[in-house]
Amino acid sequence: MTNRACIIAVGNEVVHGFIVNTNSAWLARELGELGFDVAYHLSVNDREEELVGRIKAALEEGLFVVTTGGIGPTVDDRTRQAAAQALEAELKLDHDALAKLHERYSAVGCKFPEGSERQCMRPEGSRFIHNAFGTASCFLARHGDGGIAVLPGVPRELKGIWGEELRAAIIEEFGLHERYFSREVRVFGIPESDLNNRVQEQLESKEAE
Repeated sequence: MTNRACIIAVGNEVVHGFIVNTNSAWLARELGELGFDVAYHLSVNDREEELVGRIKAALEEGLFVVTTGGIGPTVDDRTRQAAAQALEAELKLDHDALAKLHERYSAVGCKFPEGSERQCMRPEGSRFIHNAFGTASCFLARHGDGGIAVLPGVPRELKGIWGEELRAAIIEEFGLHERYFSREVRVFGIPESDLNNRVQEQLESKEAE
């Protein structure tokens, strides 16, 4: 059975067009290489009720949901709470993550900001994913045939977390063994319909071998 996935970018600034969402395109390629069939991308505002509904609907379809954004220390960062509700799990403080965050601030001689412990919350039963590139910790949870991975919206952090820890964790959790590759071929001077016929001929000849 093919694993299916979707990507949800969270934030009013994304929905209203103040930030161009490059994360979803990047994640779609990465998920595709792991063998996931990416069903869709969504951009959702910071309203918790709507986000819960979107995540829950995707989980009920058996999708692996990857969210970006909404996991910072401010009151409008609601992705953690929404994920916990969708998973029907209690949101708990990860004390190891909190200790690492305290160490991070101490290392640069800064006082721990009030409210920053929100960035160390995760649903009970989820897997802690360390963020060595920022202050917001992440998590990964299985749910039926799918699950959810919650990531920050800052592209540098997202890509760093994916490469350093999350990608390997997804392979392990889903028992993935195959990798998929794609190649871009640029053509000119030929109608799209003719190109389609030539490609189909090549595919059919390969299948016949």
